[in-house]
Amino acid sequence: MRRAAAGLVALLVGACGAPELAPTVDARPQGPPGSDDLREPPLASPCPGSDEAFVFRALRLIEGRRPRGVAELRVLADLVADLDAAGLPGRELVARGLTRGDRYREAWTGGLLDLLRVPRLGATADRGCYARPGPLADTATLAGWIRVHDPADAPPAQLSGWTMADLLGSALALDDLSPLLRAHLLVRGARPVGGNNVAPADLERARRVFVGRGFEAAFLGRRLECVACHDGGGATVLDSPDPALDRTWPIVQDHERKVYGPPARADEGSAYGAFRFAGIYDRGARPWGSSSECPRVALDPAARGDDPLAEGDAYLGGPRPEGASAVELERSLARGFDRLRAGGLAAADGDDPEVALAAMIAVHLADAAWREASGRPLTMAHGQPRNPVQRAALRELSERLVASGFSLRELLVAVATHPLLDLAEPTSCAAPLPALLDPFAATNDHGDAIRREDPWRLIDAAALAMQWPALPRWPLPYGWVDAPLVRSLGAFIDESEPGHRSLDVVALLAWEAAVGAGVDPRWLAGVEPRPDLVDRLLARAADDPAATVLDLAIAVEDQLLQERSLLDPDPAARAAQRAAVAALLDAPLDAPVAAALEADADALEAGLRRFAGALLQTPQFVLAGLPPADADGPLPRLLLAEATPAALCEAHAPAILQPLGLAWRCDSDGVSLAE
Repeated sequence: MRRAAAGLVALLVGACGAPELAPTVDARPQGPPGSDDLREPPLASPCPGSDEAFVFRALRLIEGRRPRGVAELRVLADLVADLDAAGLPGRELVARGLTRGDRYREAWTGGLLDLLRVPRLGATADRGCYARPGPLADTATLAGWIRVHDPADAPPAQLSGWTMADLLGSALALDDLSPLLRAHLLVRGARPVGGNNVAPADLERARRVFVGRGFEAAFLGRRLECVACHDGGGATVLDSPDPALDRTWPIVQDHERKVYGPPARADEGSAYGAFRFAGIYDRGARPWGSSSECPRVALDPAARGDDPLAEGDAYLGGPRPEGASAVELERSLARGFDRLRAGGLAAADGDDPEVALAAMIAVHLADAAWREASGRPLTMAHGQPRNPVQRAALRELSERLVASGFSLRELLVAVATHPLLDLAEPTSCAAPLPALLDPFAATNDHGDAIRREDPWRLIDAAALAMQWPALPRWPLPYGWVDAPLVRSLGAFIDESEPGHRSLDVVALLAWEAAVGAGVDPRWLAGVEPRPDLVDRLLARAADDPAATVLDLAIAVEDQLLQERSLLDPDPAARAAQRAAVAALLDAPLDAPVAAALEADADALEAGLRRFAGALLQTPQFVLAGLPPADADGPLPRLLLAEATPAALCEAHAPAILQPLGLAWRCDSDGVSLAE
């Protein structure tokens, strides 16, 4: 707990240091590799962190969880070192191995629901099409078929009747987000806002604006009202020929103009005209042979009737004729994805608006992945980076995403191993960072990466660490079991409740009410309680005659925080921490567990649960961006079966090493490469 406080102090003190200008580079736009344009210099961490810190961050980003104690940090960090010693990129290979596990699929199934802003409650939610995956979600077959077919094509019988929940899982299996993006663009528009006592034309206009703004937020990272002044070109007040004064560093020159058309056309009637609702939905065919749970769409223009809101031709990713809809936009996007894959991100520097649209989506996805890792986007509210360091990082990640064929795995590997996220703990290095996290400052501090954990990652981390049934991403028909917690933490619910990331008293009180007692909050309705972390550690200690109450406390802290404050090498600090924990447990730490259980088993369990609940509320658990200090010395005496080095080796080594054709062995020390 002392270290977290020190980290937050560093956040405040670092802001008082002597300002240094962020590195400047050539102000011209970046050209493709091999062009004559100068490119930003390679990015490097001024304060590299340890392999254990890397593992901690990678597990959070890729699997959405904390490590299974210090043992997991050591096993994976040792594997990174062994791979490096063999001349291989250890961190990259370990990160890629983590993307092959079931936990990655679980974490990013929920992550993509949030990224695509899929409503969970209310009239705009679509549980039937988005909430219940079937067997098609387990393989890449469905997404692979949709990737190369038009919505009007009929699928093979074995793929007929799929839902968006199936496609989401299949896209993760295929490792290509483009089929999911195309289908979501087409299907999501079927549930816009409703209205009574409204003229049909006014209701149609409101629906187009509603769906169009949601598309901008989920796909483009742009806001129409910003486009007139921030068009990706060089004619705004934020641009300057002097790099030190320039405040707009676009990834693609004139990007907004290519996607939205000339500034004079960038209005709601033009940009949102592509999202016609009347005459499009709940009639016609089922796109790609989707389920009856999903909407029908009039794929054939002849089946639509007249446009009730004829306001002239629209423009979004190219000109849209009057009466056009998301059907035509989806087909443009499919063509844009294909040409972008063929030409790389540099293809967006041309004049093809369909490629520019696909590229804007790629840049937004890369920015979203970075935000998941760092807590901060690489762009401002208008969608552009503010300085050359932000642009260099975002362009690098966007190029990686496009070159990989819209692979979420490769994007996450690139983010997890990015040098500017490779940071030592704040108290161990005072070197300033480039203005990447807070672009309004001359330089950044390590503390700028510390923030409140994302709502669902915080909830999932607690459930996984305590071994409780997790709170489902989709609620019951009328809400979650603990809806106040979901709302207070700022989770996305729908367009009217997009959520937040602030750390306020309401959120902290809701979190305390949910987990403060260290007792299963029963987030999953209808599931009976099962043995959790405390129950299993007590059972494990009961089988060890030499185990003490101190061993139990060390094991709980290890599993929840991956820290060892009860073994602090400073005698005074160690004594103070042990006294505080003994008071919380209401038991002497040197007492044998067997004796404590015999004297009052319920009291010992209650004390351990109070301790666990307190740890779940600490800054170390609630805040992200603060990896634990590397822990020396022996592992805790009490380890659960799945948290031993040998078991962790068996869990990780096949996914990491088998694709490389490397042999390994597992033992009580973890994993080692076979000679």
